[in-house]
Amino acid sequence: MNKKIPHLVTLTLLALALTSCGASDSADAESEQAKQSTQKPNRKKAAATDANAAVTSVATSNASGQPNMAFINTLPVGFVIRGTCEMGTCDWLKVLKVERGGIDAEPKYNFDFQRGESMHSSDYPADANGVQITWKSDKPKGVVVCSREHPYASVGGQGDDLKLSPAGMAGAMQIPANTYFAACHGESGDDGKLAAKYGYDLK
Repeated sequence: MNKKIPHLVTLTLLALALTSCGASDSADAESEQAKQSTQKPNRKKAAATDANAAVTSVATSNASGQPNMAFINTLPVGFVIRGTCEMGTCDWLKVLKVERGGIDAEPKYNFDFQRGESMHSSDYPADANGVQITWKSDKPKGVVVCSREHPYASVGGQGDDLKLSPAGMAGAMQIPANTYFAACHGESGDDGKLAAKYGYDLK
């Protein structure tokens, strides 16, 4: 009888040891799974942070106040250019056709436009977004030469070398000036503000 007791104790201790070992392995596996599940979101978060940093960097460089010296490649068909706004009306030009020529440093564009008009009782719009424009049958041609020293634009035969500056262009020359900024920089609106933005100050 006494000889069997140590044998039973041995078996009991062995069973306890095996149970403890299995529990430890299970705990280790659960710990590893938990670690992996927390690492995956962290990697995604890091990637998102990198992307946000890149976007912020681009936005900062674009908003740094330095003029963008490069000309755009071309103005798309359908682009609407704001002309002169006065006495409650704004003139508009819609691009129907565009041909690019000239050299890379000073591209030249030949345009077919369609004239339009809009009515306003308060502030004038900076662009055509949300504006109700009445399009006319008048379809003038235009020419633009993008140049830092000798910018040129004409619409319907009316145009000249443009003395672009933050002071803005007077009267009828606002239409060629805005056509120039649209063709060369992809924007139209207040030509004085655009001249300041893109670094023109010609006397």
